[in-house]
Amino acid sequence: MATSYPDRTNARGIWKLDDITKNIKTEGTWPGSFSDRVLFGAGGTPSGTTDQIESITVSSTGDATDFGNLSVERTQVGGFGSTTRGCWSGGAPDGSTQNNTIDYVNFVSSGNAADFGNLSAARRLCCGSGNNIRGLTNGGYDSSGSNVIDYVTIASTGNAADFGNLSVTRFVSGATANYLRSVVAGGGTPSTSNVIDYVTINTTGNATDFGDLEEANDGGPAGFASSTRGIFCGGTPATLQKVQSIQIASTGNATDFGDLSAARQNLAASSNGVRGVSGGGFLSPAYPVNIDYFQIASAGNASDFGDLNAGNAYGHGCGSSHGGIREFDPDLRFLVTGNRMLIAAGETPTLLNSIEKIEINSLGKSTDFGDMTSARTYPCSPNNLTRGLIYSGYTGSYVNTIDQVEMRSTGNAADFGDSSYYSSSNGGLASHTRSINAGGVGNPGSGVTVWDIIEYNTFATAGNATDFGDLLDVNRAPTMTACNPTRGIFGGGLPQDSGADVLNVIQYITMASTGDASDFGDLSVARTKGSVGGGGMSSATRGVFACGNAPSRSNVMDYITTASTGNATDFGDATVARRGGAAGSSGVRGIIAAGDTPTIIDSIDYITIASTGDAADFGDAATARMFPTGMANGHGGLSG
Repeated sequence: MATSYPDRTNARGIWKLDDITKNIKTEGTWPGSFSDRVLFGAGGTPSGTTDQIESITVSSTGDATDFGNLSVERTQVGGFGSTTRGCWSGGAPDGSTQNNTIDYVNFVSSGNAADFGNLSAARRLCCGSGNNIRGLTNGGYDSSGSNVIDYVTIASTGNAADFGNLSVTRFVSGATANYLRSVVAGGGTPSTSNVIDYVTINTTGNATDFGDLEEANDGGPAGFASSTRGIFCGGTPATLQKVQSIQIASTGNATDFGDLSAARQNLAASSNGVRGVSGGGFLSPAYPVNIDYFQIASAGNASDFGDLNAGNAYGHGCGSSHGGIREFDPDLRFLVTGNRMLIAAGETPTLLNSIEKIEINSLGKSTDFGDMTSARTYPCSPNNLTRGLIYSGYTGSYVNTIDQVEMRSTGNAADFGDSSYYSSSNGGLASHTRSINAGGVGNPGSGVTVWDIIEYNTFATAGNATDFGDLLDVNRAPTMTACNPTRGIFGGGLPQDSGADVLNVIQYITMASTGDASDFGDLSVARTKGSVGGGGMSSATRGVFACGNAPSRSNVMDYITTASTGNATDFGDATVARRGGAAGSSGVRGIIAAGDTPTIIDSIDYITIASTGDAADFGDAATARMFPTGMANGHGGLSG
């Protein structure tokens, strides 16, 4: 009988949708034709430099075998790779003269390297990183320290182009990446540095501070990664056999992971996304040949893998399925309904920076996800399958900060950019590609302003928000939202800061374009400060608006058909009248979490969006809070 289990390294057999769904949700993988090879290339040996390339199969153990040779013998190189190609850049043919060569090989067949192109500037002691599309060469030495980041498109050939600059000029650093970010750690400036910084790979621009290594390290702390965790191992001082880890999607200082089998510096490393390997290196006067391996998901000390053919330092490893290779998932929206919801920010009334998560399809309590960059209340949070953006809010004053979180991992939020205005009580919407933020109240100076602004960001590109258009009128708290893949819809709100009747207006935009909102219809009951979520409680066809002030706290839920226009229809009642709860959906099930009654509550309700009826108890949030925001990776804007 043919196997049906989907495996990222073996796509043979019959693929059953329930197996695929299980694997993506629990393992983050997809069946694919990835090889499992890591190549160690170039470096310095006791007798000089080498052009040798050696190969291992990461999921097994054993000694390295000969693969081929580089086009130019050299040491002190950078390296990166895609699923099909491994590349080495820069270096020194004689250990001291800079080189600008970029070589490549094809992982599937052994053989000698071919010329790819040249770096923008010759340099050595650089480090490489990248994802399946781009390879980056970071920093190095070009008669003095360099802060240059070059990039190439791995599938083509040609000379490198300028990407931007590291935050600190340095050489002999370590680098690693997931599919979104490249992270560079340590190095010499020439003073020894503990700096970690990062860039978003698919954009260009200068690096941003990430955090610090546990101690300064200029011995090439070799890097490898899974899709979520980055690892740096070895380096100097010479006694440094420690291995440190970071969560790539967040920011913060490195933490202890375990130890190498022996202290050494300037070793080579890569991974298959699950297991990381490091080999060779230098510890005066020895050039060790041993290869270590680690299970990236669990901290611990190295295990013996095997040996290189010869001792080698200042080489670089590149793998065909490393953490920068995004698992093959050909548009998950057609196969897998998102199941995760995050509940972020709010107040107790003390302002909160905590983020909690639930799995929508199973009842229960929320658990810890991580922290935002600052404590605040009244933000909004559009999201797509993989990334959530948390806009603005109130910290004691109104802010225009945009945080980002990675939906499918856990960890702290990182800076994404800035909103064009200072606000809280905004409404948020999202498609697969765009994040929309609208309305709210705030002012960077004295007094308050109620806004009619609509702005947008592109999820894939960190940066500041861009003007989209205007709401029908100024609107404080148009927080009840719904989406289908084309249309974003805002419900309710207040026309000014206080003293006015709440609104029953429903308005919509076409998310892929820009322009002002249009009238959709009316709510069944006018209200404001209703359920807050970046896609609300919505499926591909229906949106449900829940609770809020009407003007007193309400348990009303009403619904619309998102593809048409018209007035909302009664859906049922929430378990309790509340305002300021977080909302989200899997596309099938809708969630309302926390809020105030006016007592601040932790209760979570759920509904089935395709039917009508009253909400039922889901469980409790770990923290009772009011005015949080919700984001869930299955809402109606992500359904097609």
